[in-house]
Amino acid sequence: MLPTFPEIERISRQAAVDTIRAMIAKKSPIIGQIKAHIQHEGAGGAINRADGSVGDFAPRQIAAQTTLATSMSIYDFTTDELLKLLDGIAEQFARGQSEMLFDEMSKVTEETGNVVNAGGKPFDFEIFLEGINKMHHTFDANGQWHAPTVVVSPSAMAAMEKMTPEEKAAAEARLSAVLEEKKREFLDREASRILAG
Repeated sequence: MLPTFPEIERISRQAAVDTIRAMIAKKSPIIGQIKAHIQHEGAGGAINRADGSVGDFAPRQIAAQTTLATSMSIYDFTTDELLKLLDGIAEQFARGQSEMLFDEMSKVTEETGNVVNAGGKPFDFEIFLEGINKMHHTFDANGQWHAPTVVVSPSAMAAMEKMTPEEKAAAEARLSAVLEEKKREFLDREASRILAG
């Protein structure tokens, strides 16, 4: 029987998990921005939203599979082979987590009325501004906007980047006006909160 080294196994396992997490964040940057919260028990949970509403959620399983050829010599299982294996696992997790995130966001935005239906029109600044208008926003102590993460297709981004300097200036002015209104709303919400004490 081969000897086991529990501490080395623990360190190796944690290194693999950390590597997979880093790979997932590169493959799906939006997933990489989300802080993890481990729920050790329970079959579900609640989301407390900025508007005061509460939504329920049930955890979903996301799994990844990999195979290792038993015919491969231990000497052929190099670091590069290990990284390919971990990359395949990360790809499956990134896809599964992204699909779950977008499914959940679709459900929540439908429930809260934060949906912008473009009626088949391609994404443009007007659609973006309509979405920004429907959202609650937060600002830091210096009044800086905590901008939301916007996920669009490469073709939609290319269309936005084709705006002329004049169009960009007009768009920035309109966005600034909307954000001033959103900042007032945010400050009103903050001022009307009941502080515990």
